[in-house]
Amino acid sequence: MLISSTNGAYYTGIDQTDPGGTSFYNALLLKVEKRLSNHYTILTNYTYAHCLSSVDFTGELAGNAYQNPAWRDGETSNCDADRRHVFNLSLVATSGGLSGNAYLKYLTKNWSVSPLVTLETGLPFTITDGTDVSLTGEGSDRPNIAPGVAPYPTVKTTNAWFNSGLQGTPAFVVGSCGAGNYTAPASNPYCEPLGTFGDMTRNKLYGPGTIQWDMALSRTFELAKDENTRWKLDVRADFFNIMNHANWNSPSAAISSSTFGQVTGFGSPRQIQMALKLHF
Repeated sequence: MLISSTNGAYYTGIDQTDPGGTSFYNALLLKVEKRLSNHYTILTNYTYAHCLSSVDFTGELAGNAYQNPAWRDGETSNCDADRRHVFNLSLVATSGGLSGNAYLKYLTKNWSVSPLVTLETGLPFTITDGTDVSLTGEGSDRPNIAPGVAPYPTVKTTNAWFNSGLQGTPAFVVGSCGAGNYTAPASNPYCEPLGTFGDMTRNKLYGPGTIQWDMALSRTFELAKDENTRWKLDVRADFFNIMNHANWNSPSAAISSSTFGQVTGFGSPRQIQMALKLHF
């Protein structure tokens, strides 16, 4: 290898990867479609799927994301993008216009409404110690899990999405035997001793699902037309998350965090945009 201090100053790091990872995706896709007739068309589909992998290209290319870099097969679990259930419903309908008056019919015909509804189950996330319990310096340690404890509470809330062991309840997730937030007592047989790896797999738990309803309303007006010029006006309004539904983000997943197990963020609120476009 030729080392050049002159050229080396232009590099901050060199990433490397290898093709040794594995992933498996299996799915059932159902689709029902009504083709355009009587001024409307409907398309709906449902996907039931499961994705397993030993590596996901999220952070691995620029740094380690394995708990134990020497045992990649130990990372085999749910993919980062594993959504078990996905349902989509889309509709495109156009108005025929009100009859009885030529001007009224002109104003009410050819309007197009296009709602899109998406229902998805949540994405998986990984519980981490947030500290270097394994003493490897990798910073991706995961805790042990306490067997026989339900992973989720009876009612999931923003303050307790999963059974984190707060408020004296049995801990589904067990921290290290050392110091830190929500640390398991050293007498707890499932606490993680220093210098060891936890037995929890990555992407063990799933976050909140998503309910999204978007819609578009549009119309093109023919203003004037002759053999040389055609004037048209496009009117369009787009509504994103029209019901203003609060889609929760995944909870805080680091045991060392003061918000461990809590949902502290939400998705985008309702957004509306309108546009006019003149063709001449």
